Amino acid sequence: MIPGDPGTIEAADERFPSAERLRKRPQFLYARRRGGRGEGKWVVVYAVDNEVDVGRLGVTVSKRVGNAAVRNRYKRRLREIFRRNKARFQGHDVVIIVKPPQTSPTFEDLQEDVFRALKKALKKASRTRCS
Repeated sequence: MIPGDPGTIEAADERFPSAERLRKRPQFLYARRRGGRGEGKWVVVYAVDNEVDVGRLGVTVSKRVGNAAVRNRYKRRLREIFRRNKARFQGHDVVIIVKPPQTSPTFEDLQEDVFRALKKALKKASRTRCS
């Protein structure tokens, strides 16, 4: 099979290039100040429309969440959720802040929590934009 050949079936783009990441502090602050906020059991999500047609993700995990291995596990899982579900994040800058957990969520529970909080944040972001 040759990529780009009309006879082949191409997989969905599940990469996470730097164009889809929030990297600078002002980008995080803008999303937090101007975006809608949604809170879940394990995460707080801020979402704001962006001028590019691609979703961008920023993740914050403080030391209160756990040691480096735990923090990195959360970051990997959140990036994977973003990677697999890019259509839900399309056209928005999204900042996800992990709350100090009482219990450790499964991947599926974390994913549902992120989607629930994202839905709330996008609803609030559209409300503030229209006002």
